[in-house]
Amino acid sequence: MFALVRVWSELAGVTAPAERYWADLLEAAQPGRSAKSRARGGPEQAGSPAHGLIDDYVAAAVRAAQEHPYPGVLPGNTPPLTEVYVRQRVRLEGTRARSAASGKLVASPVTALAGEAASWASMPPSRRVSGRMSAEEIMDNDRICVVVGAPGGGKTSLFRTHLIRAVEARRAGELETSLPILVSAAALAGKPLAAALAEAATAELSSFGLLEKLPDDLFTKGPYEDVPWLVMVDGLDEITDPAGRRNLLAALDGISDGGRGRQYRFVIATRPLPEWELSVLGAQAPVYELEPFTWSDLNRVSADWFRVLGLAEPDRVAERFAGAVRRTRVFGLARTPLMAALLCQLHGANPDAPLPASRGEIFRKYVEQLTRRMQSADTSGIQAQVRASLARYGDEALSEGWRTLERLPELISRSAAEMHAGSSASILDIVSGLPGAECPKRVPPTVWREYLQSLLQRSGLVILRGGELSFFHQTVGEFLAATHATRSAPACLESLAALFGRRRRTTFAERILNRRVPPPPEVDTSFTGFVLDQCGGVPDAVVDHLLRLVSFGGLAGCGFIAVLLRLGTNVPRDVVQAMARKLADLVRSLGGPVGSAPSRRTRGVVRGDRERFENAFLALRLLAAAGAENAIDRLRSIARDDDLHPAVRARAAEAVIDVDVDASAAVGLLDELARNKSIGSRMRATLAARVGSLDPGHVSRLLVDLARDATLAGRERVASVMILREHDAALASELFAELALDPGVNGYSRVRSAGVLAGAGEARGSELLGGLARAADVPVYVREEAVRALVRHGGSQAESVLSKLASDLSVDPHVGIRAAGALAERGDTDALRDLERIATQRASDHNVRIGAVEMLAAMEAYHPMDLLDALVRDTTLDDDGRLRVLEIMLQVGGRRGAEAVTALVGDHSLGDRARVFAAGLQGTIDKPAGVRLLLGFIGDRGVTGVARVDAAELLANLMLGEYTRLSGAMDVRTSTSDDFRVDPVGNIDLDRMTIIDLIDDLSRDRSVSKTDRGRAIAVLRRFYLWRY
Repeated sequence: MFALVRVWSELAGVTAPAERYWADLLEAAQPGRSAKSRARGGPEQAGSPAHGLIDDYVAAAVRAAQEHPYPGVLPGNTPPLTEVYVRQRVRLEGTRARSAASGKLVASPVTALAGEAASWASMPPSRRVSGRMSAEEIMDNDRICVVVGAPGGGKTSLFRTHLIRAVEARRAGELETSLPILVSAAALAGKPLAAALAEAATAELSSFGLLEKLPDDLFTKGPYEDVPWLVMVDGLDEITDPAGRRNLLAALDGISDGGRGRQYRFVIATRPLPEWELSVLGAQAPVYELEPFTWSDLNRVSADWFRVLGLAEPDRVAERFAGAVRRTRVFGLARTPLMAALLCQLHGANPDAPLPASRGEIFRKYVEQLTRRMQSADTSGIQAQVRASLARYGDEALSEGWRTLERLPELISRSAAEMHAGSSASILDIVSGLPGAECPKRVPPTVWREYLQSLLQRSGLVILRGGELSFFHQTVGEFLAATHATRSAPACLESLAALFGRRRRTTFAERILNRRVPPPPEVDTSFTGFVLDQCGGVPDAVVDHLLRLVSFGGLAGCGFIAVLLRLGTNVPRDVVQAMARKLADLVRSLGGPVGSAPSRRTRGVVRGDRERFENAFLALRLLAAAGAENAIDRLRSIARDDDLHPAVRARAAEAVIDVDVDASAAVGLLDELARNKSIGSRMRATLAARVGSLDPGHVSRLLVDLARDATLAGRERVASVMILREHDAALASELFAELALDPGVNGYSRVRSAGVLAGAGEARGSELLGGLARAADVPVYVREEAVRALVRHGGSQAESVLSKLASDLSVDPHVGIRAAGALAERGDTDALRDLERIATQRASDHNVRIGAVEMLAAMEAYHPMDLLDALVRDTTLDDDGRLRVLEIMLQVGGRRGAEAVTALVGDHSLGDRARVFAAGLQGTIDKPAGVRLLLGFIGDRGVTGVARVDAAELLANLMLGEYTRLSGAMDVRTSTSDDFRVDPVGNIDLDRMTIIDLIDDLSRDRSVSKTDRGRAIAVLRRFYLWRY
């Protein structure tokens, strides 16, 4: 049984062991045992030691999760996380390429930061968004998944709030909810899972009321019966070694896919990583991208912050704050939870001050506020702490303590720089070894370390996490490292040279060979942005390095700078303009002109240039989204360029709409393009639909014009009226009637227009459909579609129209049959008799007769087998008609269908090809019998050659379609007249000749046409492949 389940699992694409699924099936089959009743029991009954430990863990974990992760700049005003948390959404990335070799990017980390599906250095856009949902929904859906978010994007806050909600759900009776545990990726690396979870949870929660060390055994099984641990792995990207990250992913995937997989679920959070690293999880592990706040989210979260900070009229302050953010270069950045929290606190501390202009300035002001708060004697008590810690060791120790306090910001920045450079030492170890933080002579080392630790924690930048000091956010550590790297002008120049390469003269040969200047590593994008923001003392050097990257870095260089802008980095204006110019020129060159190589174009771009176009267009769009006016102007000019392909122009227009804050200008551009006859019909209708979201009043006029525009395709004219219906239903009805009567519109569009009216209950809709069913100027299949639409949408008014159609001899017979069938379905016995008469009337057209048979067989209340049995033997029907009747008999089912198949195989009034087809149908009923019949046709030289080859192809489909391994059941390497062969699906004796002998003879038979012999050779090849 396990083997059968294993085969099913492989066919279904399920990689977990079959035993696990079989165990699930057995457990689910136990009578009277629901999942909730199983969850109530638990492996440990209430009152047991393990049960008590889980309760202790839950209480401490909730207390830890409720604490806001970011320190407040105003004393006493840091709220619980749940008071200022706004639920975010995620979008599911499409299928990821899994064939990438290690080290080759299939999608770049900058892609996720950009929120688009393209990469700068590799394969583009397979990563398309395929679904959006609440971030909470994904937490309990998959055995293992990944959540990708930009720096400060809300990954940790999502985990912490989910932990709180999951515990609340269990307390409310939702006993199937998995129990979360939050752990850093670094804590799991290189350790057994249960031991790592116990160690990390104990270290993290000891300061939140955990009473005793959690044992490893607690995490070797689920916390409750049939309830798994939800292991929320945070900060995968903080493991600096790519091999270490892949090893951890492989280990977690192996656990979730193994025998212990039912005890754990894994959600892994990370900043954007190269695609080849995540590929270790396999295609079944979904990757979700955490979306930024919407503007309404930002209003809500800022109002909550201002309410906590004690500002008067917090909702009005939040509206003014959101408006001010929109006018700055950080308006996109403010939609990430970290930056929103920092900006709200800075604004709350000084509402009259202008907002920072870059991400670096936001962090600089925030760190200054924290430092000011710590050094404020009346609020922090730092002076009393210094005296209490060191006064008893003498004045010299006290003086050293004061000097260390004064140098604390510098010491923290220096420690951040060393950690960013790869140091594995802790913050406390690094700081205690720096000049200015040495232990005074008379102070015991342990006392001095405690003093340093207290100073670091009072700074607000460093927190105690898992028993170790760490920066409260990875981004803060990057900012402080960049602060140290830019502490002076020479240091700025050295840092720029390290990131972008040292300046040197480019040789003539390098210019000829188009030598590229590579951008900094993508994992250093955030750090690089902070360095640039703090290099204000050497602006010329910054411009020079970035312009070199634009000129010689190719699309990778431009993409890197575009992501810096998206992060909120203050990129000089000259660099932005140079990039916009270069990217727009590239988009134009790759997207046009219209007439070049149309057969090689996909959405307007030559296939070989698709990747470069996508990357250039995305980078230009990012520039515009970051507020670069020059980039927006260039997108507008691309949209208006008649020499470019319409698809490229439409994309540029949509990009303008997405990033331009001037709604009237956007509406004008869309209107202009929607009326432009050189753009394709579908794109014009799509652009017109976008107008409705911007200016509902304007869209009605535009849609009416498009509906009456004869240059548009019928489908798009109907689509325009469908959109108009949402704004002006009466006018839309008149336009539908116009389209239904317009002979210049294609038939299906006319039927759809009339069907919409009929579905709305308008009598003229049914009349229009009846007219279309009679219309001689439309094809028969359109007239039949009109009858179907009449049945679907006509309601009570349809019956009289159908009766007229069924009885009108001037109507095409196929249309009359459709109408009669619809009436018969409604209980009209006269229509039923008419259908039977047509089916048996030998003088009628064969196709009409078969159509009547199909209508009768489709009726649930009608028993057509007697009629079918008579027709399948009716020699006045042609071969195709009799075979179609036979197929209908098999669909209806029963013994008589199988008997009819046997009869037709031996009926020589049928042509050879029809008899072979009947033999193939026999194989679907009785496979051994079908194989024998087909083998007989293959070897029968009295049968036409084309029919014999048909038989060979059907035999191959019958025997190879379901079973691909023949070697163990049938030896085709030798052939003697005494051999017996066994078919793997039916124990069929093949006497005197093997299958391959037969087909080989057929392929050599000169009486068979050359084309058919080629078909036989193809079948022979299939059997040889089957053999091996």
